[in-house]
Parts: sequence; structure tokens; C-alpha cells
Amino acid sequence: MKRLLAYFFLCLILSVHSQEKDAAIERTGKSDYIKSFSEARMRLAIQEAQSNLDTFLNVLQNQPPNTSGFSIRKGFNFGNSPENIEFVWIGDVRLVGENLEGQVNNSPVDATYLKKGQTVRVQKDEVADWMYVENNELRGGYTLVALIHGSPKKEQYERSLTFRIDWDRYDFLKKPTK
Repeated sequence: MKRLLAYFFLCLILSVHSQEKDAAIERTGKSDYIKSFSEARMRLAIQEAQSNLDTFLNVLQNQPPNTSGFSIRKGFNFGNSPENIEFVWIGDVRLVGENLEGQVNNSPVDATYLKKGQTVRVQKDEVADWMYVENNELRGGYTLVALIHGSPKKEQYERSLTFRIDWDRYDFLKKPTK
């Protein structure tokens, strides 16, 4: 349980980002709201996550021992522009027919029509990222890795984890970004 709580702590630290260009906003008693990041790295992270979604779905269906914290990330529109997207982590994920269903893991900042704990249904092609922990190591979590890797708080975030991140596992980090 302690490991699962630390896992969700990380999800909350890096829970949302929008496509606006502001600095990270530190919120007392809540997770940082990260709005400044490498757009190119994030696009690569999402592409890699989407290309490996079947891996997540297979493990989710079977849930082998030593796996926990199954979550997905989806972009939710807010405001009047289709470019206004807040990416939110959804936990307690399960397959429901051809879709995924779970609970919003955090209180969204911009997509205020969503509430923490609210059940949402997500089509597979809407999944921007996925993650779980297996044998104390992060699997997936591409957008989290992109945010941590480029963050000035990288060491602080890493120290707060109770699981490992194998940085070499993420191909998008090896690609040049402009």
C-alpha cells in the first residue's frame, strides 16, 4: 500500500500539463501544476506511449503478480479553443468492452468540469499515456518521464519515488528535439 501511495504521489506531482507556456506553479498542499516543458519531447513521449498501448492492455487484462497502479492519461478540452487541453491521469483502470474506465486521479486545474474521483470512460485511441509499476519499476509513464527528465526538480522527484525508472527504456529520450 505504501508503494501504491508513493506511486500516486508522483502522479499528482506531475499530474497535469496544458499547452500554454507558463512556469510550473507550486500549490501548497497540492501537486505542482507543470505548464512549462519541452513540447517536442512531450509529442515524442505520447507517440511512444500510443505505439506501445497493446503492451499495457495485455498486462492490464492479466495483471500478473507484482504489478499495481494501472493508470492512463487523457487530454480533456477546456475553454473555447481545441488547442486548450489538460492532460489528466485516470487510475483504477479497467477494460469495459472496447473502452477503458477509471477514476480521475487529481483535481483538474483548467478542465474544471472534471472532479477528482469522477468515473470517466476513455476510448483506446484517446489514451495519451499509460503506466503501472512492476517489480518496483515504472512501466510506461512516458509523459511523466518526459516531464521529470527535463525538469530542474528531476533529482527531487526521483528521491520521492519508491520505484525505479530505467531511463534507457525510453527511446524518445534518445531522439533529438528542437
